[in-house]
Amino acid sequence: MALRLNKIGPGASLQDKGRLRWQRYGVSASGPMDWLAASTVNRIVGNSDEVPVLELDQMGVMCEAQTDCHIGVCAPMGTATINGDDVFPTSRFLLRAGDRLTLAPSRQGGWAYLATAGGFIGNAQLGSVSFHRRAGLGGPALSAGDCLHSNASTTPTWQPASYPLFETLYTAAEDPRLHIILGPQDDMLTTDSIMRFCDGAYRLSLQCDRMGYRLTGPPMQHKGAADIVSDGIAMGTVQVPGDGHPIILMADRQTSGGYPKLGTLITADLPRLAQSTMGNAALPLHFATICPDDAIARLKRLYHGLEQALSKPQQIGPRTPTTDILLRENLIDGTIADF
Repeated sequence: MALRLNKIGPGASLQDKGRLRWQRYGVSASGPMDWLAASTVNRIVGNSDEVPVLELDQMGVMCEAQTDCHIGVCAPMGTATINGDDVFPTSRFLLRAGDRLTLAPSRQGGWAYLATAGGFIGNAQLGSVSFHRRAGLGGPALSAGDCLHSNASTTPTWQPASYPLFETLYTAAEDPRLHIILGPQDDMLTTDSIMRFCDGAYRLSLQCDRMGYRLTGPPMQHKGAADIVSDGIAMGTVQVPGDGHPIILMADRQTSGGYPKLGTLITADLPRLAQSTMGNAALPLHFATICPDDAIARLKRLYHGLEQALSKPQQIGPRTPTTDILLRENLIDGTIADF
């Protein structure tokens, strides 16, 4: 399989589950920003979670199949087209040689994912192809004109399908708040600051990237000094530096930090944070504290919801025969193939 990247954003990269168990040596884990979407796009094309996918920033991708390609896309609240025709943004399909695919996240923020049966070929370093731009690990770095190839050795047996219920996992939560487990340094911040943080006083700024999401709002107040002995950082950790503006640390986070940590966003809510709006269009983020047992229960419910969404695929109907498609067909006998 070969997929040519005609247009692609600077933040696009190959990502798998990341460099696990290397953080103690000072190596950032990396991996997908939205673990749920990345896992889902692999599943719908028959891959395991560990297989590399293409993660796309706000600019998305315009690509062209150089050979027949079995493709999956997942862009919660985003857009996807094949040869100009809309397809549901969580779908799997066969791209014929010459077909053109566009895929983009939601316009206000977020990430989109593209997978191929067998997984994309990348540069594995320390057990992962996940690209960490600052560290120069994995990859390769991608730019327009590059071709991605897959490890597929057999033709998948699945049929094209879309999964319209998938987006409800982001939009139909009974409790739309984002939940954090407090600690270990929440006692270094004033009670009023923590209450403002939970009550929606903060939004995602435009200063958001794979390392961290910086929040805008009133500065949080430290009870004393804003420095601690550096300790470990997890995905979703809410760190409050000396200027009082919280940062939620993400996939390319540093391995340790010397500022107080209010708490850590639970795994079940990380996908919704990753797909949240940024900048002027950003909505207030409402947080709630939670205990570890409840966090585990929420993750189990999310997995159950995912299984339900993936158990109800819908058939992708015939594509509109655009001019590009008609020109590629043999019309000598006066008929065209089914689309």
